[in-house]
Amino acid sequence: MLQNRRFLTRVGIFAAAVGLSATLSMAVVSPGAAQGRGGAGGRGGMNPEMMAVMQSFGMIRAMADPMQSQLLILVNRDDVRRELLIDGRQREKLATQQEGYGAGIGAAMQSAFQKARAAGGQGTANWQNMTPEERTAARQQMQDTRQTAMNEFQDGQNKQIAAILRPDQIKRLAQLDLQWRGALALADPTLAQQVKLTSDQKVQITALTQALKTEQGGSRRAAFGGGRNRGGNAAPVDPNAAPPARPTTPEELTTVLTPVAVSLEKLRVANNTKAVALLTPEQMKVWNSLTGKPFRFRDQQ
Repeated sequence: MLQNRRFLTRVGIFAAAVGLSATLSMAVVSPGAAQGRGGAGGRGGMNPEMMAVMQSFGMIRAMADPMQSQLLILVNRDDVRRELLIDGRQREKLATQQEGYGAGIGAAMQSAFQKARAAGGQGTANWQNMTPEERTAARQQMQDTRQTAMNEFQDGQNKQIAAILRPDQIKRLAQLDLQWRGALALADPTLAQQVKLTSDQKVQITALTQALKTEQGGSRRAAFGGGRNRGGNAAPVDPNAAPPARPTTPEELTTVLTPVAVSLEKLRVANNTKAVALLTPEQMKVWNSLTGKPFRFRDQQ
């Protein structure tokens, strides 16, 4: 039971980082389901040891969606807890909240998947009669529905975190969240409005963000097999090429993910640098006020 609770917490944390639709595409399931369909890391899913590999510092940040708030990731980090001066009582409450998140994310993923299929008409007679253009639009609608469901669930969890912290801690955590995500977070319409981005800046920063997400999508396929482009963001796959083998051990997963994490981190840093360069001095003042005092995130592998 304790192992399952820890695993579900890991699943929840990873889902918070990479997003619900990405987690679904990796077929992350509970230990029991994994054992029932292929064992540790087989076709059915990923065991706790492999999930621990996915939670390494480099991979979590490299695969994170800059459009999504990462509060759960951050309050689970020791360096951030020290910065926020989280006390023992708050740690206990956060631990309980995180366990609840891990348990709840499974139900949220299942619900989002069902809603997405219904929204897109997949699995129905109507789906079979759709034109290629209509199917493309339906897949996009499915993706949007999944993301909306994840955002709603994430908002509820963020409110729980805020209820545990003091006002000064909430403010600093919000600053650290933007530092973690970087200037690519400005693709978020709310942040873009705060910084007063021009239409041209919005287009350019959105393109930089999308370029990162495209590479992330391709990297997920490389690591977890399954050559189909389900999310619509990843690069095209050669239909004649054999799908990559899915890693089945922590060692194999580490071997696959290490160069992926390095490559994605370079792209993340480069695109964030380009996004910052687009800002005017006045916009930089606003951005710096939102991000606060610079903080160095420590490697916690």
